[in-house]
Amino acid sequence: MFFYLIVFFSAGFVALDMLHRRVRTRSAALRAGVSALKIACGILGFCYLRPVLQGFASTNPWLALAGASGIAVLVANAHGYRPAARAFLAVRWLFIIGLPVSSLWFVVFYNTRDDCARVMSDARIRPLLSTCAPHTVNGLQRRFPDQDWKTVLRNLQPRSVFLSTKPGFAYIGTGNEEQHEPVQILGLVDRRDGRLARAQSAPAVFRGYCDPATQKCTAAISGSSELYVFDDATGKREKTIKFPVRPRFMLHPPDSRILYVGGDRDPIVSVFDLDSFSVISHGRGLAGHRGVALKCLGDDQDQGMTFMAFNTKTRELNITPECPIYNTLLLRTSLDTRTSEHFNLGFFNHLWSMGYFLGMEIDPDLNEIYIASPLSGSVYIYDYQTLQLKHSIRVGVGLRETTYDPRRKLLFAGQYVNGYLYVIDMRARAIRGRIFIGKRNRQILFDPDTDRVLTTSANGFLDVDVSGF
Repeated sequence: MFFYLIVFFSAGFVALDMLHRRVRTRSAALRAGVSALKIACGILGFCYLRPVLQGFASTNPWLALAGASGIAVLVANAHGYRPAARAFLAVRWLFIIGLPVSSLWFVVFYNTRDDCARVMSDARIRPLLSTCAPHTVNGLQRRFPDQDWKTVLRNLQPRSVFLSTKPGFAYIGTGNEEQHEPVQILGLVDRRDGRLARAQSAPAVFRGYCDPATQKCTAAISGSSELYVFDDATGKREKTIKFPVRPRFMLHPPDSRILYVGGDRDPIVSVFDLDSFSVISHGRGLAGHRGVALKCLGDDQDQGMTFMAFNTKTRELNITPECPIYNTLLLRTSLDTRTSEHFNLGFFNHLWSMGYFLGMEIDPDLNEIYIASPLSGSVYIYDYQTLQLKHSIRVGVGLRETTYDPRRKLLFAGQYVNGYLYVIDMRARAIRGRIFIGKRNRQILFDPDTDRVLTTSANGFLDVDVSGF
């Protein structure tokens, strides 16, 4: 998404600059109008490109400096400071041309490069079907004999991980919903040695949940907009449910026989019955067992959704919508009173975060809700009832998903850009430590029974010991 934004703003800068030259001899009002457009484009471009520049700053400071200088020169040019603009003409064109090229390099190369030496040097990390441990993919080679194992690893696209009801085992999901790699799988791995126990083809597995009562599992297959229901013991698929939108998120409230499944693009939260393993409702509103429709602003402004969290004390479902235009921070729905309410951000907080929030955790004992903002790079700590901001903890642009240990009050936050798993003490409001797991971290899951975190990165699926924190 950001690559397209960079190209868009770069093209806009060029077009406005050319227009400004054409109207130089026209009326003062026309020149002022074009200058105002350039200033607005520069400000809006800086807001959107700031996270990209900060991401570059952590990987290549020279790119960040060039980009920031380019924006400053464009604003100076709009104000009529021609000597300054001429002096930095090379920097301006470096920004206009170089930033899209360098951002493409960042996505293709830096964020996917092999960091196995760093990952495997940490004794706390155990590889599960990982590019860093080729022996863990022997099962893949047997099940997909027409694929060279190096090709399999290169196209692995680690996406999701969830626990099996069988102790010591976990499911892993791979794939890219926008593309079709040669191998996309839903696999069961042995957490003791990382070896693949079984696998089946499945395009873009985003989430999954295994029910201990029925010994059955449900996987959200975003690539084909389906839910797979399969037997945990045998892996046999028992049911395939066509979903009206791409299923991306799952939430199981404790002591409940309900599974909430969240969709993307046409963002609804559907209710899934764990006894019959069927969808009760694809919701619009909430009444009884009806689902939830996300509204960023008003009744006709559906946007995307990013995450769900459940408060066990108040029995409220909390959802962070993806509202880059509107300033909605949270949608909260009470399962008892059947009422919903929106919580909005202030203007400057919305501008800094661009209305995009991802990881979300709730601590009912501390009466706090923790929300991760990838573009501001901070974990925000809010009072649960009033949603007043109490504190923020800076992690860096690229902060993605979170998972929580309520016993020790530790928040684990994955960083997509720099490849670290951060351990944050929510009582002390401080980062206690970090573990390098590799770039492109997508999902993390805390297992309280083993005191370990299951996570994904460009280096595969990893099982990380966090008992020392």
